Amino acid sequence: MSAEACIYCLGDSSRSRAAEHIAPASLGCAKTLPAGYVCDDCNNYFADMDKNFGLLNWNALCRVLDQVPDRRGRVRRSIGRFYSPERDYFQIQLGPAIVQPGVTQVSLSLSQPREFDERLFARAIHKITLNCLALERGRHEALHQRYNKVRKYVRCCAKGEFWPYGVRPLNSLGDFAGRFHNSKCGVVAYLALLRLEFVVLLEGWCSDAESTIEGSDWRIKRDTGQWNESSLLGLGT
Repeated sequence: MSAEACIYCLGDSSRSRAAEHIAPASLGCAKTLPAGYVCDDCNNYFADMDKNFGLLNWNALCRVLDQVPDRRGRVRRSIGRFYSPERDYFQIQLGPAIVQPGVTQVSLSLSQPREFDERLFARAIHKITLNCLALERGRHEALHQRYNKVRKYVRCCAKGEFWPYGVRPLNSLGDFAGRFHNSKCGVVAYLALLRLEFVVLLEGWCSDAESTIEGSDWRIKRDTGQWNESSLLGLGT
């Protein structure tokens, strides 16, 4: 294999000029891989994946509350708006609930937009993790055969294939960096993105029979891959 191969398709990328962003630039990430680490074709192919990643409602909320600039330096002031052409106010119809004396706050939950693809999001998480590995440990490490499964998953996974991962909230903004550790499960990555930390198995699952993988401070369960509150924030110990 050429030392100047693309870390995803393994094709020659010596003439490629694309500077792959570690994470989507729309999230305020300015870190990029050196030109040639990712070939121009793969860089273009990942565009839809990066766009979908930015649709996660948690990311959108963090970008507004933490004043995170996008790739053009612009800061979003709102996520959406309520519009009523006939009134100067709006009403929220609530379901039956017990009203506590003195409580004047209402909690609202953000639903995922219809165009959000949770399986594409999972592939993006693994792509960002491999990008971080290449930036911190070099192209030579990212080209190692132990990562052949994850690069195949990112580029052309089987229909319906879903690699579980762990995720938990952070108290402060992450710096788009990964921490990597060797374990009995292979290389495990801790990836800090905005106010979420992801736990990713870079070498994949050892066998289809495994249902749970645990580390010293994390646990990932293989499930149906449905995006819900229990899988979003409940995988850490």
